[in-house]
Amino acid sequence: MQNMSNNDQYSGQLPAWYWTGGLHDAVVRSVTEKENCLEICLDSANGMLERDIRKISLFNCKIQTLEVQLLIILVMVLAVSLIGCGFKRFPTIDAEQVEKISVWCHDGRRDLNADEAARFIRLYNASKYAGEGTEAVGTTPAFGVDVYFFDGSVLAVNDFQCTGEDFEVYMFRQDQRLAWCYVDNQALLQFLLEDLDIVQEYKKW
Repeated sequence: MQNMSNNDQYSGQLPAWYWTGGLHDAVVRSVTEKENCLEICLDSANGMLERDIRKISLFNCKIQTLEVQLLIILVMVLAVSLIGCGFKRFPTIDAEQVEKISVWCHDGRRDLNADEAARFIRLYNASKYAGEGTEAVGTTPAFGVDVYFFDGSVLAVNDFQCTGEDFEVYMFRQDQRLAWCYVDNQALLQFLLEDLDIVQEYKKW
């Protein structure tokens, strides 16, 4: 699904300052001053989207005092941790990492075509985080979408309207849970209910 990778296709749904290819969970290894430059070394191996960034350089910067140095380091650590996630705390989808996407309902399942998959990714990535998953909530979804990644992980986006939220998001790899939360997204819900034929049966319930 390489042809679906295009951050511009959903960037219009996000604030102007949001970095759609953010680091997401990169670890700051060191902060060093070098000739009017602050060099931040990162370990981004576990990043959700960007995994190849090893260094960020801030030019025309010079630390004057120890207090300022400590403040700058603190600000940089916070900035790196926030840049990737912004106000989102749910797993986003990198189209380049997707093997296939399928939608299911009580009476069947089918894979999305390239256009449907691209639209699903664009809409899903613009979702609003609605809280962490909780064992106290129990329900059986009427329909959902499963996103299969090349690394073996699966992202399940399930109908969760009966609880007051739009979707339950559950990401796992084999028996390991990677993420579990709820998101609200009326545009995505409308797309699934109105435009995907397999979900049409849901309305007959």
